[in-house]
Amino acid sequence: MQAFFMGKRVDWQPGLGVASKAVEVGGELPLGIRFERQDGAFVITEIISGGSASVGELDVQVGNIIHAVSCSVGGKKQITTAFEVDTIDQMSQAICSNDDERVLMLVEKPDEGAAGAVSFLTDVATRL
Repeated sequence: MQAFFMGKRVDWQPGLGVASKAVEVGGELPLGIRFERQDGAFVITEIISGGSASVGELDVQVGNIIHAVSCSVGGKKQITTAFEVDTIDQMSQAICSNDDERVLMLVEKPDEGAAGAVSFLTDVATRL
């Protein structure tokens, strides 16, 4: 699949196993998140008190999947995708490289609107 992130098309592979969407979110460092590498994806496993995620600036939750992050290369904002890095350390370095301390992320979240639409259609179909 593709999503717009930082004005560019970015490939991402759904990993939640439910109807999902990829959205751009942003926050100031420290982000206050922990994530793990699971099946080739970076999954948020904890929200840490005191970071931009815990105060609601970075709109993420445990279980969301990080598909891309902003990074600084030569003083310019660039994109690092989960496909391009292999380890938590590499993803963390990309996040921390943002010179302006503002990080943008492409995050996969459950699409509650789509799930509701599917259950509504299922309800209608069973009544017919």
